[in-house]
Amino acid sequence: MLLRHKALFRTCLLLLLYSLFAAACTRHERQVRRGMYYWKTNVTLSQEEQAFLKQYHCEELYVRFFDVDLDPNTGRIVPVAPARIDLTDSALNIVPVVFITPAAIAQLEQNTIAVLAQNITGLLQRKCTEAGIVPKEIQIDCDWTASTKEAYFNLLHHLKREAFFTGKQLSVTIRLHQVKYIVKSGIPPADKGLLMCYNMGKLRNIKEENSILNVATAQQYLDNLEHYPLPLDVALPVFHWSVLFEKEQYKGILRDIDLDRLQDRQLFQPQTSHTFTVVKDTFWNGFELKKGQWIRYENSPAEDVQKLATFVAEHIPNDSLKVLLYHLDQQNLKNYTPDELEKIFTRF
Repeated sequence: MLLRHKALFRTCLLLLLYSLFAAACTRHERQVRRGMYYWKTNVTLSQEEQAFLKQYHCEELYVRFFDVDLDPNTGRIVPVAPARIDLTDSALNIVPVVFITPAAIAQLEQNTIAVLAQNITGLLQRKCTEAGIVPKEIQIDCDWTASTKEAYFNLLHHLKREAFFTGKQLSVTIRLHQVKYIVKSGIPPADKGLLMCYNMGKLRNIKEENSILNVATAQQYLDNLEHYPLPLDVALPVFHWSVLFEKEQYKGILRDIDLDRLQDRQLFQPQTSHTFTVVKDTFWNGFELKKGQWIRYENSPAEDVQKLATFVAEHIPNDSLKVLLYHLDQQNLKNYTPDELEKIFTRF
């Protein structure tokens, strides 16, 4: 009897060791390419930004080329706000990104989709030619819903038929709710998706604590991640902003404001560690502020980003993927140590 128990124990131990070894091998064999988003109007890499990309072995740069939005004068849906692109680093794989606003996709009608696809393609091709970029992938960034998926998916079909898209991967951004409510949201007709692991809270709700990142919320939305049918890349946040409210109503986002800028007691009265009341009317850092307005500072704590990265890495089934950080900007990245940033990438 004792010998049987010992044999059973050895068998269980061997199975456990084999499982751990297999898991370690799987993690080791996963191919990970590193990259960054670049979300600015003037696309020119500073020496510091170039050094950052080299230091962290980032090969991918996802660049916002332009938006698609409603023209306020005509009501037509058109490409707007094109970026000025001046990139000379030939070692980088540049992925053009086109952002389609929720307002535009909500107003998109079936009889205008073909023309919009041609307009998007025409501007993309022109800007790529001017910048000397021959992309292998093009990304469409759109937060579609159940009510807008038909028009959006039809637009993707039309884009794929355009000659400029031939031989290129078409990727789309995937929000957390589109993973959780997969039946209602549908699967976009694209070659792959990029899972956006940020902007997951209710930005306009004054009771929200941090709309950028909440690990518990993300885990709830991604409990079926391994079953998502599109291959996925991953983007994680390394940014901050301040959200402005007036009489509990959302007024906008104050960008490029570090927490230490909000410590000025002549302008701001702290309510908590991350919320502040404006104490007098002022024009500050390019923003017009009024007495009584309320500011909520939001960021992406390194520990939380690493924790979320670990969760996603354990649940995403890909053998290979890209891991991106949003986004490449000195004001964002100075809030992290090199070790903290490296650990985000190495979680995968």
